[in-house]
Amino acid sequence: MVTRLTLAIIITSTVYSLLVMGSFQVMSFNDTSNIDFYSRLLINILNTGILIAPWVLIYYF
Repeated sequence: MVTRLTLAIIITSTVYSLLVMGSFQVMSFNDTSNIDFYSRLLINILNTGILIAPWVLIYYF
């Protein structure tokens, strides 16, 4: 059970981060030209995962 929950959080965080990064790039809000794509993706995934995990745990339990 916990592994499916962890996998769901990781997938949701990744998809949401890609959507946010794509929309920022389309709207030209990117001012992080010194940071490469994978670093920004990892930062966004961690940030979103920290936000999503408590709500998923509250809903799950």
